[in-house]
Amino acid sequence: LDDESIDALGSLAETLARLDKFDQALEIANQAIQQEPESSVGYELRARIHVLHEDADKALADLSIAVEKNPKAVNALMLRATVYLTQEKLEEANADLDAVQAINPNLPQLYLLRASVFEQQEDYLQAAKLIEAILRFAPTDSRLRLRAAMDYSMAEDFDNAIKHSDFVIERDAENWLAYYSRAD
Repeated sequence: LDDESIDALGSLAETLARLDKFDQALEIANQAIQQEPESSVGYELRARIHVLHEDADKALADLSIAVEKNPKAVNALMLRATVYLTQEKLEEANADLDAVQAINPNLPQLYLLRASVFEQQEDYLQAAKLIEAILRFAPTDSRLRLRAAMDYSMAEDFDNAIKHSDFVIERDAENWLAYYSRAD
């Protein structure tokens, strides 16, 4: 009904992208950029479409424009850090995560991405400690528990690895992955 609503355009574009209608989605994202060229929102939108289309280079280009237009665009910084991480550009990912931490140090996704950086650097103990810190706020999250167990195992801190696997098994005796983790 309101073809100038950036929120509506964004929702439509992302839906089209998820339906593999990337050309239409990009057309709408371009329309959003034309409507508000000085805003980071359209560039973030187009970057998300590029990510869904698995075009990291175009996504990074749009995310860089979005961050240039709005250096405090946490979503753009987080997405760009994620893309950098998939490309194993850890310094760039860390720089974006540092920027996010300066803006919003209480964002759990920030620490999950930092843990991923540590995992790629094979610093599994630091990764496990970050995940364990997040677990204080989500103590029953089985996926996080098993990720902490894996990181502790990779760091050869087997007592902590078993502790986290045991916790999941106690809460869900049918969780085969927890048994596998503990056996490992």
